[in-house]
Amino acid sequence: MRVIYSECSLPFWVDTASILYEEAGWKPVYWTGWVGFGIEKAVKDRFPDVVFHDSVVAAKGIAPQECRDLPLPPVDEALLRDLAFEESAALTMMDRMDPGGNFALHERKRLYYTYLRYWQGVIEHYKPDLLVMPIAPHLMFDYVLYILCLRKGVKTVMFERTGIAGQLFLMERLEEGSEAVRTLYTEKLAAGIEQPVELSEAGDKYLDRLAGRSYREALAPFTVKVRERTARPKGLKARLKYAYKILRRQFGPAPDNYLKQSNETIESSRMTSTEYWLYRHTSDRRKRQLARIYESLAREVDLAAPYIYVALSYQPERTTSPLGGVFVDQTLMIDLLSKTIPDGWQLYVKEHPRQFQPGSRGHMTRTGQFYRDIVALPNAKLVPMSMVPFDLIDQAKAVATVTTTTGFEGVARGKPAIIFGQTWYKGCEGVFYAPTVEKCAEAIAQIESGYQPRPEAIRLFVHTLEEVCMPGYVDPALADFSGLTPMENARAIAMALREWVSTGG
Repeated sequence: MRVIYSECSLPFWVDTASILYEEAGWKPVYWTGWVGFGIEKAVKDRFPDVVFHDSVVAAKGIAPQECRDLPLPPVDEALLRDLAFEESAALTMMDRMDPGGNFALHERKRLYYTYLRYWQGVIEHYKPDLLVMPIAPHLMFDYVLYILCLRKGVKTVMFERTGIAGQLFLMERLEEGSEAVRTLYTEKLAAGIEQPVELSEAGDKYLDRLAGRSYREALAPFTVKVRERTARPKGLKARLKYAYKILRRQFGPAPDNYLKQSNETIESSRMTSTEYWLYRHTSDRRKRQLARIYESLAREVDLAAPYIYVALSYQPERTTSPLGGVFVDQTLMIDLLSKTIPDGWQLYVKEHPRQFQPGSRGHMTRTGQFYRDIVALPNAKLVPMSMVPFDLIDQAKAVATVTTTTGFEGVARGKPAIIFGQTWYKGCEGVFYAPTVEKCAEAIAQIESGYQPRPEAIRLFVHTLEEVCMPGYVDPALADFSGLTPMENARAIAMALREWVSTGG
């Protein structure tokens, strides 16, 4: 079997591919990954014939040396019509390449067409049987590779992490989630819920944290890691160390990036160190400005009034692009809810805390107008960032979000959730998937009538995850939580992939 490994940048992936090659005959023919992670040499040493494509170079639409003369099929009307929805998603995904309004629509479309031509050529020339991805594709070029593989009948597989640290499940399509989880959970519900539902120690602790009083303790370990990594340093020693680190970097080359510079094509964009650190300074200043605009519009709210708590997703990120579909524009979700909830109900909208964090990409997808459009709705309010999410959840009629874990926090605390995208807890009892006016109205009607999820059904969903999921990690931030060495993780991933393919997914 001929395999493309896309965005497999961590060292364990080389061991995974080696195991699959030696034990099952899976031959890597093409590999994309971040050169900055040191993966290229390991891949080429183990598989000398494979084409390795640096992710930054691929994002810019530049072919690797081996493929400079690859025949590239044309882009025609039939292809563009077939992929009209995906084109919109891909163009929006390019927000993460735009440091400050430098990437115009016509330039984005040019890059998108470049992707279409090139990756069609790769698929036709290398004839892969399988595309393997660590997680849902969201780095522009890998998303285009994914949608073309679907169109051309190439099997695809990716992993998704759950709220339980170190637990993953496989899925074929990001648009559909895990069929195994859905099927098994439906069967378990139909068979009736035994009292009580027995969970592993990790599953019990997870639900206990979600039902507890401390919001910080309830955060997913990955979220805690991200916040710790991006938080401002505290204490004089930490700040001096951070300042030294910045100064040292400022006199070295800028880190590899795919940011589009003003008056440059995407291919020729290459920031100097000074330009890059000036960009970082400017972007952090912009986030502080956005935070001030948000707080100026936020108002204290009455938790005794009937309301739905709307938790915004951090952007740009895969959780909305592509997993949010059309609701990557979260004002669409808020507007739909605003025109569906009963008279007298309110929407209390809270920004994702990472949106304003230093070092994040939060400035790339927010404007002051975004927040002004929300408060312009007669029944929507922004709430102060200082409000604790559990306080907002506990008094709400329901929780609404595109894909954030706040939705599952809601059902774990006895509140129904309305989601608008693809997330790991979709299908759990108490979670309404409402991407249309009709489905949203149906969900609101049930919630208005007093519907509440059954606690044992939530436990049953976690039990289902524990049966379907595999122990492992695809993100280094979660390596410590898996309890596996890199080689153990490589073998677990290899076994899961092999079994998934052999059973037809």
